Amino acid sequence: MSDAIPGHGVQFAVELDPAGAAGVFTTVGELIGDPPDDYSRDELSADTHNTSIDEWIPSKVLKRGPWNLNVHYIYGDTVHEGLRDLMHSGIEFGVQFLGPSAMAGAGVDEVIASGFLTNFSIKNPMDGKRTAEITFRRNGAQLVDGVSVS
Repeated sequence: MSDAIPGHGVQFAVELDPAGAAGVFTTVGELIGDPPDDYSRDELSADTHNTSIDEWIPSKVLKRGPWNLNVHYIYGDTVHEGLRDLMHSGIEFGVQFLGPSAMAGAGVDEVIASGFLTNFSIKNPMDGKRTAEITFRRNGAQLVDGVSVS
């Protein structure tokens, strides 16, 4: 029997008190499933009045999709309840993902971003485990392995 890791060893942490303790991340737990990351860019029509075929150019704005995350959820756990409270407050806060070879704060196998929750859904227990599906909308630049990515 193997010791399969559901989130490939990616730890998820949040700023539970972004106003009072910005940059202090508290581990929520390991992600269930693959860590998300998607980007898109609008396309703009470049047709002119005398064009006989459509022409397109890419928008300068790079759009990042929301992160849809699944984590284990424990009722009464102060960290998990704090994450739920962030949904209700509607405030912006930071998140941190640490990969299997990460060293927190060292910029190795680490992603830090800020944003807010747009969905928090606690699921009924399956196989004795309760999970929460959350949607995190990124806002502004993020750090990927210590490098700012806009």
